Amino acid sequence: MKIVMVELDKIVLRPKWNIRNRKTITKSSIESLKASIEAIGLQEPLILNDKHELVAGNRRYLACQILNLKKVPCHVQTFASENHERLAHLDENLESQSLQGKDFDFAIAERKEIYVRLFPESKKVGRKKGDKGKKSFEKETAEKTGKSEKTIRRSIKRVNDVTSEVREAYENDEINSGQIDELVKLPKEKQNKILAKIKGASVAETELKVRDALEKEKPHTDEDTIKDVTKAVKMFNVKLQTLIDTKAYNGISDKAFEAFNVEFSTCCDLINEILEDLETDDEQEKDDELDDNMELDFDDSQLMD
Repeated sequence: MKIVMVELDKIVLRPKWNIRNRKTITKSSIESLKASIEAIGLQEPLILNDKHELVAGNRRYLACQILNLKKVPCHVQTFASENHERLAHLDENLESQSLQGKDFDFAIAERKEIYVRLFPESKKVGRKKGDKGKKSFEKETAEKTGKSEKTIRRSIKRVNDVTSEVREAYENDEINSGQIDELVKLPKEKQNKILAKIKGASVAETELKVRDALEKEKPHTDEDTIKDVTKAVKMFNVKLQTLIDTKAYNGISDKAFEAFNVEFSTCCDLINEILEDLETDDEQEKDDELDDNMELDFDDSQLMD
């Protein structure tokens, strides 16, 4: 690729492209690059389109600007579309590993959106070895960034599998990557309900809240009801034993003890009633099943006649 010298003040910046870059570019990184350029010159040319708009190399551009360089080496390319330009912009930042944490995640998610738009065949499921066509996004991006495909998929989930409110909280550092890894386990309609509760919380605390939310999502079966009843009985037994011990040692009044016995008996009756209802339901299901089988047998005999 041919390198040409371009006047620095003739290079056109794209503000909307560099919003995220401005957040990740630090003063120290610019100073470090500036010192390197002073010592050995600009080793990596800027990338421009044929309109001399900056496609990639924002940090290098800023360092050259501080140094008051008049001309800088550039690769001037003709891109097929703005999507191709944006892809080149993202790739340089990802390949240079200048993006970390949430910035890496958002860049990966944006790259997928553009990549799939440009190469829809990459979405093909079940591609076999030797098939022609573009590689899957995860595989191609993993090779380009040096990350695992699992890491790429996780970054995509952190941005795409959450609500806009959760995404905004992540971008604004109100929650971290560990917390968002827990949130993606919930359906989107449940994520916002616990979002306010986990801001400022630890990953472990977030994990517990997500686990509780998932438990509430599970259908309550007869087996669950029996477990709940058994747990209640055990709790009452503990309470009763405590009261008995208290009476023995502290001389609790007979009236108070009798009142508790009445309360306890009422609860036990209610528990037994629930268990009987469950047994009745099970017996009814068995009877219904038997009736169905008998009806099927009858129908079969009629057909045979």
